[in-house]
Amino acid sequence: MVKFIRECWFGILLSIFMLLFIAFITIVALAPHNDGEMRGFTPCTYQLVDHLNGQEKIGALDVLGEVNATYLCYFSVIKDGMTLYRQGKQPTPWANYMFEPSDETMEDLELYPQDLLDANLLDNEKPEELLDNQIKENEDGQESSKE
Repeated sequence: MVKFIRECWFGILLSIFMLLFIAFITIVALAPHNDGEMRGFTPCTYQLVDHLNGQEKIGALDVLGEVNATYLCYFSVIKDGMTLYRQGKQPTPWANYMFEPSDETMEDLELYPQDLLDANLLDNEKPEELLDNQIKENEDGQESSKE
């Protein structure tokens, strides 16, 4: 047995790490991320959306950084659940992030806010007017706009 561990320690360590990683990803995927009471992973998810929407120009590395920060937040929620369980403040280690989401406050939100519906420019113009404003090509191949 000792010989097996000595020869395969790296594979065993890597397997344990991969199993923990897959368990973590599965927990995050199964848990609710939209709760009216802002419990569990909901604050982390809203923080990610807020940071990504708040930037005018965002690059791929910025997105990866925000996603990594969000997964650190998810990990801290899981760690807090373990701490609360050990202190006897909740019945199971996953009670703070695996729950039935409530939509008490979510019912107040409209699916599409009225200002977003009013911003739809296609409802204001007729299809013929849209075609008249497009850039048309001359027979020469040069572009000209009809105004």
